[in-house]
Amino acid sequence: LQQLVPSNMQSKMTGSGDSKDSMSGDLSDEEFRKEFSSFVETMKTKDNVRKIMGQLQRVAPFLYDALVSERDAYMAAGLNGLNEIETIVAVVGIAHADGIER
Repeated sequence: LQQLVPSNMQSKMTGSGDSKDSMSGDLSDEEFRKEFSSFVETMKTKDNVRKIMGQLQRVAPFLYDALVSERDAYMAAGLNGLNEIETIVAVVGIAHADGIER
């Protein structure tokens, strides 16, 4: 996932940059916050979350099962148990929406 992080943010995230050294091209703390906030918002799109979850499932299937798949099944079972209620509103994290819908 490191390739998804803009290169001008990488040194700041790893702690190898010095925010006081403007000659090095590193971002100031405020610039980093803005860039990182923008990056997080981009990563929260459904397509990007699907890519991240797919990558997690490929590289760490046991972790994916514990953190995502099992929780999806548990939440889906709980929602399915509410069949007698006419209208249900469930607020779930974007990483769980697809799994619960299945």
